[in-house]
Amino acid sequence: MDPRHYNGEHIVYVGNYLSPNHPYLLMSAQELLKVFDQQLSKINKNYKRDLIDLHLFSLPGAQPIVDRGYADRIPKMRTPIKNIYIANMEMVYPWDRGTNYAIEYGEKVAEIIARDFSEKQ
Repeated sequence: MDPRHYNGEHIVYVGNYLSPNHPYLLMSAQELLKVFDQQLSKINKNYKRDLIDLHLFSLPGAQPIVDRGYADRIPKMRTPIKNIYIANMEMVYPWDRGTNYAIEYGEKVAEIIARDFSEKQ
């Protein structure tokens, strides 16, 4: 994303898929930053540890597991409940998980919501 969308700042996502007993899973966001800081400097020589904010997210599974016939059961973005919409990683089937799909699905559901609400006006 162009930094102009973030007041000239940059968003950095550091992903790491680990076994359930990995020591990193017991660390705080600040502790993990110390682990990864040196490597981030190697990736980008202009990187500097001048963070505005830091968030740590951890989940027990890396991606949804789907079974046979799942494609026929993927929910619609417009749910049967008025003004409730859904867009999540389970819906990107048959593709693998990825930020690009999350953005795509977010944009799609936003278009549906905008269309629905403009029709009510």
